Amino acid sequence: MTGGRILDSSAILDIARRDTTYGAALLTVATDRGLTLAVPAAALLEAWARSTPESRPFLDLLPLLEAVEIHLLDDATAAEAGALAADAGRPTTSAGTAQAVRLAQTRPWPIVTADPESVLALDLHVAFESLP
Repeated sequence: MTGGRILDSSAILDIARRDTTYGAALLTVATDRGLTLAVPAAALLEAWARSTPESRPFLDLLPLLEAVEIHLLDDATAAEAGALAADAGRPTTSAGTAQAVRLAQTRPWPIVTADPESVLALDLHVAFESLP
């Protein structure tokens, strides 16, 4: 593997709805070049919650894609991500964003997001890539 990206719910939806060409290109590059797309389970839940019937077939397929790695929200991860949001004074931060930031703290991969402000509110030092 040559690295990867962490997707928050906005990035997952961008790909599923084909909102921008960036999402489709990211998926193609990940598949062609062996990049891993790390998907926090909480972000996938949020994407499903904001989905439309048209985007759901992709959400069904996402966990099955070779480039995708789903990161479960176990009790330890929930505690770490929740404490991260609490310590940053952001108790209403989305669980998907908190789990993505916590994952980015353990991997040197950027978070792909349409909401970099929420990411940076939890940790100014994690890398991110903004969706156009």
